[in-house]
Amino acid sequence: MVSQKVQSLILSLATFAFVGDAAPPSKIVNGWDALPGQFPHQVSIQQGNSHFCGGSIIDAMYILTAAHCVFDANDRMLRPESIRIVTGVIDYRAANYENTFPVAMIIPHPHYNSLVLMNDIAIVKLARPIPFNSFQKSIRLPTEDTSPGTAAITSGWGAIWGITSFRKGPLSRYLQQIGMMTLSRSECAREHGEELFPGQLCATRTPGTGTCFGDSGSPLISNGEIIGITSSGKDGCAGQYPDVFTYVHFYLAWIHKVLAQYERDLVDTGGYAGPPSRIIKGQHVTKGELPYHVQLRKSDAYLCGGSILDATHILTAAHCVVSDTEGVNKPEEIEVIVGSLFIDSRTIQNENAFAVSEITYHQDYNPATVRNVHHLADIAVLKLEKPISFNRYRAPINLPRKEPPSGASVVASGWGVTYHDGKNSRSPNWLQKLKMKIVSLDDCKAAYPGGASEGHICALGAPGSAVCFGDSGGPLAYNNEVIGVVSWGSGCIQRSPDVFTSVVYYSDWIKWAMKYH
Repeated sequence: MVSQKVQSLILSLATFAFVGDAAPPSKIVNGWDALPGQFPHQVSIQQGNSHFCGGSIIDAMYILTAAHCVFDANDRMLRPESIRIVTGVIDYRAANYENTFPVAMIIPHPHYNSLVLMNDIAIVKLARPIPFNSFQKSIRLPTEDTSPGTAAITSGWGAIWGITSFRKGPLSRYLQQIGMMTLSRSECAREHGEELFPGQLCATRTPGTGTCFGDSGSPLISNGEIIGITSSGKDGCAGQYPDVFTYVHFYLAWIHKVLAQYERDLVDTGGYAGPPSRIIKGQHVTKGELPYHVQLRKSDAYLCGGSILDATHILTAAHCVVSDTEGVNKPEEIEVIVGSLFIDSRTIQNENAFAVSEITYHQDYNPATVRNVHHLADIAVLKLEKPISFNRYRAPINLPRKEPPSGASVVASGWGVTYHDGKNSRSPNWLQKLKMKIVSLDDCKAAYPGGASEGHICALGAPGSAVCFGDSGGPLAYNNEVIGVVSWGSGCIQRSPDVFTSVVYYSDWIKWAMKYH
């Protein structure tokens, strides 16, 4: 029985989703067209402009999909920067800046077994949050077990028809749907001739219809909840056997654990882990007002903020360029954009883009601490390959001589969400600024026991305002001096201070990095 399962599931893995040199994209067989906004949770996972798997929005920052979608034919996990998520479309080719989201992190189930597709579930964390609307928004996780005989719908893109992994039908550009009905475990075992794994769910459909190449990772939904993730089919597309889905309810504890673990309090887009965002309730920066503020980009997507120190050096946060899972970014992966108020890549001029030749982060920075509140030495200096020619729109900011007193008025700046309620968010295109007041270190320590410490400087905005996701690495300025680097906080619009890396505290290290790197 085990050998039969291995053979059938290996075939189904070849049938459903491969990436690069591994597998073909596909679509629901003999389904019908989905309507705009009918499945706003459905996403297309793509390499280049090619769809290869589906997924579901479960949070502004997180996509639920199948684990076999995020591994290649040699069982190597895909690099986050090699894929993108396209939301809110019926035509998967209708990707643009607003609905295309870079990936920051891929988290497969730790006990995923590619041979038999056990624990075939993964979570993809985005590099910036999805602004929800009627065409792109999250779907609810299930609240209870799914009973046999439950009516459900699955959706996806893929082959109009397909028989085996060696005979594939033409792809459809348009999202398809079919109705299904869940089966009991005993019924499914009888149909398949073998037992399901505990984390699997079986569903049947009208003969001649079914999931197929590229539907992998797409949702099975019922009553507005995602109950399954397309995983495998025993005999190719639209065969006689029921389709097998990953059973979402079985994995609820794991899903919640992942979201809790990776939803850092850091206000970052940082490196591999966070969403680009902007100042909450800030104001538009006028042209030339903050000429020292720069944006860091990776894979043509906004990553973090930074400050011009001199013609060849940029100050930013260490967590923007290094992570505990991926290590330090390669310099050639990062690009610095100067003199621009906008993060839309279409507005960036070549003369404002600068390649990075070297990344130096503080030797005491420990990326593992990014997941708690002990963010010490969160500071880095980037060296550019060529010097910046200064003008009124791009110019350096001074290093500070001393920290401002408590109560002093300071300015934070960055790009990111203009609205964030813990689930929904809106991301703008225009650089924002926020007036804040310095909070004493003692008061900051009281707000974050065991967290804020020497090496930090804290500030608080007016009620309802704060720095937020993606402001990471950006400057806190006082009298044309950069006194802080955006590092972390209690979350957007919370009534606790935001925490910055103190530039005064690390000024000797910064000067050393500029001199020798």
